[in-house]
Amino acid sequence: MRLFAARFAIWTTVLAAVLLCGCASEQVPSMSQPHAAVLGIDVTLRAALGDTLNKPVVVYLAKVDTNGGLLQQQIVRTNYVKDGRAYLLNAAPGTYVAVAAYSSPPMLVTTTDSITYLSKQLVEQSKTTVGEGEFAFMGSFEVAQAVWLDQADEVQKHYRNLLSPSGARGIVGLSLNQVTSYLGSAGASKDEEKARNGFVQSARKDFAGSAWAALLR
Repeated sequence: MRLFAARFAIWTTVLAAVLLCGCASEQVPSMSQPHAAVLGIDVTLRAALGDTLNKPVVVYLAKVDTNGGLLQQQIVRTNYVKDGRAYLLNAAPGTYVAVAAYSSPPMLVTTTDSITYLSKQLVEQSKTTVGEGEFAFMGSFEVAQAVWLDQADEVQKHYRNLLSPSGARGIVGLSLNQVTSYLGSAGASKDEEKARNGFVQSARKDFAGSAWAALLR
């Protein structure tokens, strides 16, 4: 009976992680219409424990050209990731911000997935507008993870309550083998123009042979 309960607890934890994360496509999604838009973003997570770098498997975005400013009630997940570059393909035209990043652990570092809530500063820096038939780069960010969620700003609190109101905190999540919540603040800065040029060059390879390649200028 105890063995069954333990296995059930592990299964429910894994199921919750799958539902929260969603599945980023391993194949490039097709264009849904001739004037479809693309958003791209590069996020690197620096671990709260140690100095390990990791890439998210999903980045959560919010469309902010509606009432509510940065504090939106609906989010959208990036739907294609390649070597850490996260894309929202077939994006509806409008203005978006990045609000959180979901990552699976590097081998031998930790056994739990995590979701990192970006600070208000990072969210504002990621604010990007994309039009029909356009590609827009949201930026390249190094995000330092922190354990203490009681230090969250209003934007981090809002999206944590929206995405994972019962998610475990930092070290507690590690001990319970649950999806772990972190705060994310700005890490090392990057040259914006250089980052964009490097991202576009890589994106051309990611979308080689597809209709999306024509949007990458």
